[in-house]
Amino acid sequence: MRRKLFALVDCNNFYVSCERVFNAALKNTPTIVLSNNDRCVVARSNEAKKLGVKMGQPVFEIAGLIKKHNIHVFSSNYSLYADMSKRVMQVLASFSPHVEIYSIDEAFLELTNHSIDDATEFGREIKDRVFQYVGIPVKENKVALLSRHSGQCCSPSLMARSVGKSVSCLTRTRLHVVFRIIKPLSCLETHPQGVSMLD
Repeated sequence: MRRKLFALVDCNNFYVSCERVFNAALKNTPTIVLSNNDRCVVARSNEAKKLGVKMGQPVFEIAGLIKKHNIHVFSSNYSLYADMSKRVMQVLASFSPHVEIYSIDEAFLELTNHSIDDATEFGREIKDRVFQYVGIPVKENKVALLSRHSGQCCSPSLMARSVGKSVSCLTRTRLHVVFRIIKPLSCLETHPQGVSMLD
């Protein structure tokens, strides 16, 4: 039976990454993006995360932290983020005509008809091309190849092989734990055993 193959691609700190594309001085600096009316943190650079900035945290709670560590703060620019997302999705479409856009920074690609010998290398190719063409980094451990066998739509055997990480098997994982796969692979949600993942 022909193996069904999908790729999950997730951009890294997307709003912050968009700001960095147009401001090189932000590279390797703590940076955050705020929600509507500048109330809460909706995106954080890795540097900001290390300083203890939490997702959804009200900005007034970290006023001292911002001043102490010179954290760069941006208001949300949704028109910019939407445009950058469109560019990312266009690059992903160069790998497959079947792209399921899950969110502004995340998508699934169907790769069933592709001949892929090395999943890790193929994941890196996706990651590198997105960065080369758009300037947006993709999470090193979130370019995953997902596969299942056709004719076994509700099989509990779903595999995800992540770039840069060793492969280990986690069995009997409930679907609500890995809810992100349910939308594009909704046929799996009725299976009582959940899914198995390789990470």
